Formats: sequence, structure tokens, C-alpha cells
Amino acid sequence: MRQWEQDYKELVKRKKFDHWQMMEIRLGYEHGLNSEQIKIYADEGFDEWQMMEVRLGLEHGLTRNQIELYANPKFNYSEMMEIRFGLEDGLTLEQIKMYADIKFNHRQMYQIREGLDYGLPIEQIKMYANPKYDDWQMAEIRLSLERKLIKSV
Repeated sequence: MRQWEQDYKELVKRKKFDHWQMMEIRLGYEHGLNSEQIKIYADEGFDEWQMMEVRLGLEHGLTRNQIELYANPKFNYSEMMEIRFGLEDGLTLEQIKMYADIKFNHRQMYQIREGLDYGLPIEQIKMYANPKYDDWQMAEIRLSLERKLIKSV
């Protein structure tokens, strides 16, 4: 038996994971993650989709500190994915914190991230980074800013 197989058995026997969660843990080992990395997401509080988002972040080279920005069971996997994409795209911590907030759903997070990726100034992003706007309203404001149809306040 390989070492990772022993580590896997030891890890899953102590907690109550379902089949899909156990598969995510096994995939981490098979993809070269170490036990310390896997323990970040081997948490019964995460469903298999959330576990996958943390695993993918680790596999794509994100640091533990970066992962901790979204490894929170309060975020669903789509929200975790939007935060991970921003980190992988090289957004700054200040930029990520603009939308890594449970008050936004994943579609709203996407609109904020798109504005940041486009290079809109923070002041302009703040014009629409507000949970009172749904994602369609955010998109209209963002696109208007990108097309310079409206000016910032």
C-alpha cells in the first residue's frame, strides 16, 4: 500500500464523509497534494463541490492564505469558484475582498470580478458592487462604465 493510501484511510475513518466527499479527498492525493493540503478541505462542513473548489485552488498553486479567503462553508461552490478565479487571475487581496462576501451571490461576484479584470478603477466598481443590485443591473452599470457611457461620481 502506498503512503497516500494509508493517509487517505486514516483521514476518512475519523470523519463521516459521503462517497462523493471521499472521492474528492482521494483525488487530492492522486493529483499530488499532501496530507496538510488535503486537510484544508477534508471537512464535513464542505459538500463535494466545495471540496473540489478548494482542491482545484491547491492544484493550481494558490497558497493556503489565498485558499482561506474562500474555504468557508458559507460560500457555495459557485461563489468559491468566482473567488478562486479572481485569485488565479492575479487580482489583489483588496480587489478580491470587494466581492468575497456572503452578501453577494455568484452572479453578482462575477460582475464585480469582470469589472476588476477589465481594469475599472475601484471607485467605479463601488458604484455597482452593492447587493441591492441584482446581477443584471450590475452588468448594465459595468458595461456602461466600460463603454464610458457614464462617468464615476
